[in-house]
Amino acid sequence: MSLIDRHAFLQAALSLGATAAWGASVGTPSGVVWTERRDVFPEGVASGDPHSDNILLWTRRPYGAQTSAKSLYVEVAEDAAFHRVIVTATVPVSVESDWTCRVLAGGLRPATVCWYRFTDAEGFGSRIGRTRTAPAEHDDRAV
Repeated sequence: MSLIDRHAFLQAALSLGATAAWGASVGTPSGVVWTERRDVFPEGVASGDPHSDNILLWTRRPYGAQTSAKSLYVEVAEDAAFHRVIVTATVPVSVESDWTCRVLAGGLRPATVCWYRFTDAEGFGSRIGRTRTAPAEHDDRAV
């Protein structure tokens, strides 16, 4: 698991059908008005495919069939209260993708716990997910 440059990172995101979101080195407080609404995010959230500097995030926010494309806002933070947000992105969702979105969040530190959430335009939010990046390449810890 080696560090990749931004170009390779963007190519990886595209191959996964995901939106790419690159992290900042210093976290900032969230400015999002967020209210958890599990009823509008019925499948919750998921993370997977951890690397030492990126992770894939997923959610589904179904809208009606007659609704046009929408977007969700994703945040990844170093703390559960989202006072140190390090990754943000606006992610498109549409009926063609069954209202699902995938985000490849990169620029993260190895073996680090992160929290993430999705918010729609009305301020309705998904559950808060917790994930961890993989250890660095020469780190002896288990993945």
